[in-house]
Amino acid sequence: GLCADLIFGAYLSTILGALLMALGYLFLGFVDSTFIYYPIGAIALGTGLFKPNILTMLALQLQKFPEKYDSTFTGQYLVINLGALLGPMTIGLVGENIGWSIGFSISAMVVLIVAIILFSQKASFSIPSYRSNIRTTEKSKPFLIGLFAVISTSLLAIVFWSFFEVGGGIFYELYSESINAIDLSLNAVTVIITGILCILLWWFFQINTWYKVAIGFLIFAMSWFALNYSAEHQFNMKQTLIFVMVLHAIAEVFCSAIFISIIARNAFKPLMS
Repeated sequence: GLCADLIFGAYLSTILGALLMALGYLFLGFVDSTFIYYPIGAIALGTGLFKPNILTMLALQLQKFPEKYDSTFTGQYLVINLGALLGPMTIGLVGENIGWSIGFSISAMVVLIVAIILFSQKASFSIPSYRSNIRTTEKSKPFLIGLFAVISTSLLAIVFWSFFEVGGGIFYELYSESINAIDLSLNAVTVIITGILCILLWWFFQINTWYKVAIGFLIFAMSWFALNYSAEHQFNMKQTLIFVMVLHAIAEVFCSAIFISIIARNAFKPLMS
C-alpha cells in the first residue's frame, strides 16, 4: 500500500504485483522444499502490491459515481469468491491428475494474462492511477475523518471475521460428523448468488451504506441464535448447519464488500492504498 501511496502509484504497483505473483507461481512448481520459501515470498509480496491497489484503481475510476461504490465493490467481492471457488478446484484437479508443476504454471499464466490485460487497457484508467497517491490533486476527505473511517470500519471487520472464523472452528469441533456431510462449497456458492442479487439491488436502489452493514450484522446474529436454539431443542444439526452457513454467507456479502466501499469512499486520498 505504501509503495503505491509514496512511490509507484496504484497502476504500476498492480502490474508489479501481478508479475511477482506470476514468477512465484511459476517457480513454485519446479523448486524442491529447500527453496520453497522464495516463490512463496514472491507470491506474498506480489499479493501485497496487487490486492490493495486493484481496489484503489477501482475507487479512482468511480470518483464521479459515488452512488455506485457499494454495487461495484460487491461485484469485486463476487469475483474474488468466484476465483476462490474455481481456482483451487481447477488447479487441484490439474495437479492431482497431470502434475503440480503444470498446475502452478497455469496459475502463473492466468496472472500474467491479467497483467497483459491491465497493460493493454492502460488508457482506460483514470490519470491519478499512474502517479503516487500522495501527489494526488483530487478532492479528499480530511485526514482525521479518513483515519476514523478506516479505524471504525476495521474494528467492525475484526469483530465480524473473528466470530466468523471462531464459528467455523466451533462448528467443526462440536458437529464434525454433520460438517463432513456438507459440501463446503456452499459458502462460496451462496456468496456468489447473494452477490449477484446485491449488485443489482445496490445499483438501482440507494440504501444507506451503514444500514447494509447493520442488516449484515443482524443476519449474522440470527444465525447464531438459530444454532443455539437448534442445539437446545435437538433439531436436525445437518439441516441447521446448512441454514447457519447460508446466513453467514449472506451476512458476509452485506458486511465485507461494504466495508471496502466505506473505506474507498471516505479514505484520505494521499494514503488511499
